[in-house]
Amino acid sequence: FHLVFSFNIMAKFFRPTLYRSQTAILTNTSNIHRVYLNQSRFCSANDNNDNDWKNDKNLKCLYDGECPLCMKEINFLKKKDVNNHIEWIDISNDDYDESKHENIDYRTGMESMHVIDNEGNIKKGIYAFKPMYDQVGLGFLWSFTNIPVISNISSLAYDQWAKYRMKITGRPPIGQVCEEREERLRNKTGNDSN
Repeated sequence: FHLVFSFNIMAKFFRPTLYRSQTAILTNTSNIHRVYLNQSRFCSANDNNDNDWKNDKNLKCLYDGECPLCMKEINFLKKKDVNNHIEWIDISNDDYDESKHENIDYRTGMESMHVIDNEGNIKKGIYAFKPMYDQVGLGFLWSFTNIPVISNISSLAYDQWAKYRMKITGRPPIGQVCEEREERLRNKTGNDSN
C-alpha cells in the first residue's frame, strides 16, 4: 500500500532534518518499508539564512570558462540543471575568490575539474563529473566510475586530457596563464589604489 505524508509531519517523527521535498511515499513490499524521496536536497532545521548557498544548491562546480571544450559540457549541464541544484563558478573570472570555495586556488582549479558538496567534500578530476550528472538526473551515464578497474583507466585518461587540454585547445600553458592572471590582478589592484 502507498501512503503519502507531508514532510513537515515526517520530520517531527523521524529526524531533525527537514527535507525540501513536499512528499514521500512509504511502500510496504514483503514487510520491508522503504521511503522514497522525490528530491534528495536537505537543510538543517536550524538553518534560516537563505543567502547561504548550501540552502539553495547541492553542489558547486568550479570550471574554466575560457576552455572551449569544457564549456560545451558545462553549457550542456547548465541547460539540464533546470532545478538549479548546482552553483556554477567560473574560475577564469578575475573576481574568483578561493576563500569562498574551500581554498581551491586558481592554479589547482585550472589543473582539474572540481566540485564541492554542501558538506565541503571535494571531488576532482573524473570523480567530479558523476556528482554533477547526478544533480541533473543523468548520473547513470557516469556509473562506470563505480567500477574500480574502469574508474582507474578513466581517471588516467582524464588526467592526460587535463594535462594537455591547454595545448589541445590552442591556449598557452597553465603556468603562463596563471602568471598572466597574477599580473593582471596586481595591475588591477595597483590601479584601484590610485
